[in-house]
Amino acid sequence: MRISTNGLYQQGLAALMARQTQLAKTQQEMATGNKLTRAADDPAAAAQAQTLDHALGQLDQYAKTAGLLQNRLQAQEGALSDATDYLNRVRELTVQANTATLSADDRKVIASEIRHLRASVLDVANRSDGNGRALFAGEIDGVVPFADTA
Repeated sequence: MRISTNGLYQQGLAALMARQTQLAKTQQEMATGNKLTRAADDPAAAAQAQTLDHALGQLDQYAKTAGLLQNRLQAQEGALSDATDYLNRVRELTVQANTATLSADDRKVIASEIRHLRASVLDVANRSDGNGRALFAGEIDGVVPFADTA
């Protein structure tokens, strides 16, 4: 078997061209920061990358939902704090009204304030979260959870 000089040169040139192609691919990967430029380069890694992209999308959605829930919980906490303040005032008025030194007119004024505080507590119980949903209606939307009935 004869090895020609031309064949040897062609083989060397093909090896140089293959290395140059690999070098260009590596430079492109370094410049873009992406190892996968085409799915055909590494189908298994491309599938894994797609799975990871899907997982990142889910995590983003979870983060948005967590933020909304955090805001809703803060609004509920504020509403409960307001209701506690109103109920503490009712307790103070009840103790004050229980003294024998008050006249009937004084007790009427206290009763009027307690009725006003009751209405305020009802308003707090029906408070919205800012997105059109009642804070204390559970999973039901578009309802008034508490009503002033006999």
